[in-house]
Amino acid sequence: MLIVAALATACVSVGPTTSSSPSFAVPSLPSASLPSITLPPTPTFAPTPAVTLPPTSAPTLAPTDAPTTAPTDAPTDAPTDAPTDAPTDVPTDAPSATTGTLDFTKPSNYGEATLAGGYNPDPYTKSGIRSGGSVDASYVGGCNGYASSAPDFQLNYTAGQVFTLLRFYFVPDTAGADTTLIINQPNAQYACDDDYNFPANRNPEVNIDPAPSGTYDIWIGNYSSDPNTFTTGTLYITQLDGNHPE
Repeated sequence: MLIVAALATACVSVGPTTSSSPSFAVPSLPSASLPSITLPPTPTFAPTPAVTLPPTSAPTLAPTDAPTTAPTDAPTDAPTDAPTDAPTDVPTDAPSATTGTLDFTKPSNYGEATLAGGYNPDPYTKSGIRSGGSVDASYVGGCNGYASSAPDFQLNYTAGQVFTLLRFYFVPDTAGADTTLIINQPNAQYACDDDYNFPANRNPEVNIDPAPSGTYDIWIGNYSSDPNTFTTGTLYITQLDGNHPE
């Protein structure tokens, strides 16, 4: 700014130009002393602290949603082969089934007899009767053994005036065989026995006294339903108190 003002002052003192070029002295410009400018000290910046970044964690991806679209593949078809048929043959070594009941309306297996009080000879005997069967006679109160559904023997009896006792007993052909005796009386009451005098005598004996007239249905039982264990023997019918199975 000072330099411009000095130049303006010098120009003002110049006169008009003539044809001759007069010499003139250029005045010396006064030296202007510039004010010294004192700059402020450069600020010192504090060192920038190092920035410690936290350790970078591996990004955790949210579990993806299960697909909502049902699978299009249909399940495999069930096998078309039908299961094999169950075997129809009954095992041959299986024990025989125990079914049915004692049925006195059926014809007897070994016939019948008709006797009246005081008959002779006494005892009456019927041999060749085979014990056993598929019916469990225990459903009749107080009876034991397995017997056939039909009676083994029937007695049609007419009571007498002198003898009132009627005794039934069975003696097997095989010594020691254990059999039972089941009697259906004319009044539809059952009388049964296993051992006449256990353990000395294991043969069965049934006593009815006084014995009414009517039909007596008789079954010989066996302690097993297995036909291989059945035994054959003799049925005795007596009115004499001294007769017993031996």
